[in-house]
Amino acid sequence: MSDAPLVIEALHVGKTYASHRALEDITFTIARGECFALLGPNGAGKTTLLRILTDILKPDTGTVRILGTKNLLEVKDRVGYLPEERGLYKKQKIVDILGYLGELKGMSPRRAKERAMEALNAVGMATYAQSKPEALSKGMAQRIQVAATLVHDPEVAIFDEPFSGLDPASSQDMQELLLAEKARGRTLILSTHQMQPVERLCDRLLMLNKGRMVLYGAISEVRGRYRTGTIRIRYDGDLPQIPGVAAEPVAIGEARLVLQDGAAPHELMAELLAAGAKITGFETEVPTLEEIFVREAHGVGNPMGEARNDQ
Repeated sequence: MSDAPLVIEALHVGKTYASHRALEDITFTIARGECFALLGPNGAGKTTLLRILTDILKPDTGTVRILGTKNLLEVKDRVGYLPEERGLYKKQKIVDILGYLGELKGMSPRRAKERAMEALNAVGMATYAQSKPEALSKGMAQRIQVAATLVHDPEVAIFDEPFSGLDPASSQDMQELLLAEKARGRTLILSTHQMQPVERLCDRLLMLNKGRMVLYGAISEVRGRYRTGTIRIRYDGDLPQIPGVAAEPVAIGEARLVLQDGAAPHELMAELLAAGAKITGFETEVPTLEEIFVREAHGVGNPMGEARNDQ
């Protein structure tokens, strides 16, 4: 984790609805300028946690500190939130909607209007300032929602399913937009079911399942925990057979080799070279976040045991 100051600290957070325990002992931190992913299957507790972070709900147990204070009401104007349930005034001009939202966050009418245009320009929608949301496509409306989240220039921006319903081109545009916001030093929190943007955008993640932490840490470190005993190699010529090693051709000059339990990759490499193999590439296979997500969502479990709280 970076040495940047912390903007969010959650310690042993819990929440119960009637007899349903929605969150159980959730502890994590988020540093300034970080892009942090909140993952989990439906019903995992993600939305409940986001509502606690935005002071819509109060935790039953534990504490949350945002931007240095436990009184989240004090910093509400320094946080932006895009909820999963979208909403824009369909009959109003877009620039007026964003200006109004800016005023709700404490801006003067003049500054709110200026920031509305700046936010629209940032999401590539400045030419639609005088249009009404009802005339926009879903992808364009999504950009407006992001502009609304950023209109008051928050230090922390929280996005619940920002890629939902977007076609591949619009999703790519949204990722570029979030990358630009990250480059400006804004702290981002993304809750999403789409793993490809997480691998591209995010530094660390927290995955919940049934209200509990199952994964927490840097993206590369989390993937490394699931490293398998499979090696992918590229080679020229023929590939010699090594006793006890199953080879599965992938393409011309490329194969997957499954190691026996306890076998070390560097030992296999030595055996291949000794047998005359001309190796041009050699790497241990690491599963994608999507594969890890499916595994954890189905309750297979973390091969490293309990979720690590890397703080």
